Amino acid sequence: MDWNVVNAAAAGQHGLISLRQIEEAGASRHQIARLIGSGVITRVHRSVFALVGSAPTFRRRALAAVLAGNVTAHISHMTALALWGLRRPTPIIEMVVTTDRRVRIDGVRCHRTISGDERDLTTIYGIPVTSAARSLIDCSARFGPKTLGLLVDRADRAGILTPEELQRCRAQFRGGPTRSVDVVDAVARERVCRQAGASEPEVGVFRAIAEGGLPPPEQNWTVLVGDTVMEFDLAYPAQHIVIDYDGWDTHRTRSDFDRDRARDRLLAVHGITALRVTSATNWVEFVDQLRVLLDRAA
Repeated sequence: MDWNVVNAAAAGQHGLISLRQIEEAGASRHQIARLIGSGVITRVHRSVFALVGSAPTFRRRALAAVLAGNVTAHISHMTALALWGLRRPTPIIEMVVTTDRRVRIDGVRCHRTISGDERDLTTIYGIPVTSAARSLIDCSARFGPKTLGLLVDRADRAGILTPEELQRCRAQFRGGPTRSVDVVDAVARERVCRQAGASEPEVGVFRAIAEGGLPPPEQNWTVLVGDTVMEFDLAYPAQHIVIDYDGWDTHRTRSDFDRDRARDRLLAVHGITALRVTSATNWVEFVDQLRVLLDRAA
């Protein structure tokens, strides 16, 4: 047996070596049994071993599960989030496998999948893993919008995810036992809105609409009404509905008050419904009213 081959393989695998790799290095089954008996290698899974002296780290456990699958597999779900540094390591290792047959490994939860984009399958620390975007989507049913949003923001700050990537990845999937596309859509829309330069109050309006389950409005919509060019924070152009956030600081003078009333009359003449919201708006009531208007327009 060529120990140089074994050591080279284990060095890139957190001290792990698969049965196939040991055999390719020239070891017979009898030699492998002797190595186990003498403690030179220890069995981690049925066909995966660890060299003596290698530390039983979380990353080693994750890679051992992939090697034990004997199929195309990637660490996924909560385990992947831990590898990306977004959650703490979990006792159960989760991974996705692209096979029709059921894979059973002690301490490992296997999810079978045929969906996905190759851009969402990658490697970190020498371990095949789903991307941060797909990992978050795969776990989205386990989180509410607030928790998922915090994780997305953390991933964005770490440079391993953008809201646009989250939307692209989300488009490939439907809902599932661990996946909530509605939660992902709400979180992604809000953050794309934030990146587009909307103010914090405007983001709040957008968030209320998204959390209410309504389709996302267009942002910073400009329209020619009569001879006047008007810009609105949010709009549903096809339904002739516009939404503006009125802050006290920018709408506190008499001229501003008169101008807004004249603008609203002009919009009404042209069949456009204007909804004005403020910091005191009841968002549940607002979303219900907006839903009625959208249904009526449909």
